[in-house]
Amino acid sequence: MAIGMITSDVEGELARENSRVRVLHVLDSFELGGAQRVALTLVDWLTAQGVSTAIVAPRGEMLNRPNGGWTYFPTKGRPSFGDVAAAIDRFRPTVIHAHQRREAVIAGAAGRVRGIPTVEHAHTLLPSRRLRSLSFRSRRVYAVSPDVARMVIEDYRAPADRVRVIPNLGAVRLAPTAPALPDRLLTPGASWRIIGIGRMTEQKNPLRFVSVIARLAAMHPVRARWIGEGPLLNPSQRLAEVLDAPVRFTGPTQQIEDELDEADAVVMTSSWEGLPLVALEAYARGRVVFATESSRVPVPDELRGRYVVDDTADAETFARRIATTLSDLGQLAEDTTAVHAAAVQRADRDTAFAPILHDYRALSARTHV
Repeated sequence: MAIGMITSDVEGELARENSRVRVLHVLDSFELGGAQRVALTLVDWLTAQGVSTAIVAPRGEMLNRPNGGWTYFPTKGRPSFGDVAAAIDRFRPTVIHAHQRREAVIAGAAGRVRGIPTVEHAHTLLPSRRLRSLSFRSRRVYAVSPDVARMVIEDYRAPADRVRVIPNLGAVRLAPTAPALPDRLLTPGASWRIIGIGRMTEQKNPLRFVSVIARLAAMHPVRARWIGEGPLLNPSQRLAEVLDAPVRFTGPTQQIEDELDEADAVVMTSSWEGLPLVALEAYARGRVVFATESSRVPVPDELRGRYVVDDTADAETFARRIATTLSDLGQLAEDTTAVHAAAVQRADRDTAFAPILHDYRALSARTHV
């Protein structure tokens, strides 16, 4: 038999297997968060592979993006047991995929009643170990980094053979080439454009971002923006006024790539993370990221000393690190090329998501719908 015919037969069988897979994704929101972007990118990719997909979640900003052909079951708040059970009865999935710990507990309970296996994503390191006996008990746990996998196994006692590391790489969009440094960086006295991105919560620590920008502005002209919203918006605005920090708070956006292309650098002040999507997105656009250790940015080792500060570093120290690095244009140009090259090597959706689809097929083969 010719090689082309064998390849065609294999592809045809995979397509038939994919058509038998039906996945119900359970999300806590449709707001503009990293976990939500990862989930929707996965859903779009699955749909392109011929997998029937559905989402149960409350309405949010990300519903404004094009729907690639998946089914939507809206909820009034975070999905309840009843919401998930009703979606199971209507959609008849072969697998349930939950994307937050609470949703995984609920989806797992509903799935057991209906005989449907559940998998889940572990998107971040968690600051506490509450609900340890109920957490990460799905048939497969997709940890976004080795650190998150270690937490799931060691702190939550999940069986190691059920945990698989799947980095958030498939959710990023590469710039075709490493962009040149913006002209304004070459202009003496021109303002640096700095952005922070994320929900304004304790985890992302926007108050620290404001403090760092206030100190940086005393060293060099700065125009900073925080993209996102959340409970710490008003406190952050008040602190910016008190410190006279040049920070604008612009709310959420779906145009993350455009925002990164217009920026000179990203600053992350997170108190905890797993594998932050915003850092991966910045590198894919050829933008450097200054971050705390707890932000867990995947910076190349040779760049770490210029871009990562200790969690205990004060705002002055953090700001001086940024000012020193952005002032060395020759080194900055090399670093921009390096982070983009690293992003090119690892950003492939087929490679990133294929192990998940493999698990779906195996679990679906045992599910009767």
